[in-house]
Amino acid sequence: MGCSCSDCAVRQKDSCYAMKQAKRAKHRCNMCYEFRPHIHLERLRELRKRKKPVGVFNSMGDPFDYIYGTYFLQEILGIFGNECSQHWIYLLTKQAELRLYQLDFPSNVR
Repeated sequence: MGCSCSDCAVRQKDSCYAMKQAKRAKHRCNMCYEFRPHIHLERLRELRKRKKPVGVFNSMGDPFDYIYGTYFLQEILGIFGNECSQHWIYLLTKQAELRLYQLDFPSNVR
């Protein structure tokens, strides 16, 4: 997913877990490798194939980041609320003030 948090990118460049992990994804996605903000909705949709419930943790980016706006967050919530309701997703953010989007969160989103 990547991160646009300039404070994080400057201060924690050497200790950012997600940035180090993204460097391993060069063969999969150039934007991941460069740690540029983007979303892989197709990977979330792959969860439709899994019948056994799993937990999904967003450790590689911040879906509440202002750079995504509400469109991608609504897409993520739609996928988990409508298409993958048997799974759980745990959304973490460093930008808690952006939670004020007033979105309806499905019961399987924490």
